[in-house]
Amino acid sequence: MKKRLQTLQRLTVAGIALLIFSFGLLLSQAQAQTVLISPTGDGGFENGATFGANGWTLSNSANNPWVLGTADGYSSTPFAGTRAFIRDTGSTVAYYDNTKTAVNYFYRNITVPAGQSKITLNFNWMLTGENSWDLWQVFVSDTTITPVGTTTYPGSGTTNVPAGITGATYVGNGAVSTGIQSATYLLPSSLAGTTFRLIFAFKVDGG
Repeated sequence: MKKRLQTLQRLTVAGIALLIFSFGLLLSQAQAQTVLISPTGDGGFENGATFGANGWTLSNSANNPWVLGTADGYSSTPFAGTRAFIRDTGSTVAYYDNTKTAVNYFYRNITVPAGQSKITLNFNWMLTGENSWDLWQVFVSDTTITPVGTTTYPGSGTTNVPAGITGATYVGNGAVSTGIQSATYLLPSSLAGTTFRLIFAFKVDGG
């Protein structure tokens, strides 16, 4: 089944793209909300041309790296403004090579005030991936865990934690979409009063 899915993708998909845009991390307590990641600032990648300029740390391997920009190579793009996407080496469009094994990351530390009862993460995404093999994942961890991009595949599955971030907690994933999707996750309330690391990963099995 896996081989058949890949064959169909090669026949019908000109560009296999992952675009993530418009992050928001909200704290809600009673009727008040505090925005910790703004889609018009760092979270939306609008403060500069690099991940670092927007408060994110990038950790890529040689294969299928994350890049940041407005020029994803398509004449009609679903997202306005700057976005994070996969652009494999040598490609001129947002595209991943499903023959090149990889797991790559971008991440940032976030401090949550004490006493917060609801911590919500939301973002928009789009991907033509491959079920439990080629997909994005989001994790939270303590700040001692430092993701390192690698060309070693961490294994199939939607909830598995790559060896490079052992100890991180799985939050969610996405693999195949039609058009823009909106993801909303309620993060653990135990993060209140702490500084945690928010990690985005993209993995490819190279099949």
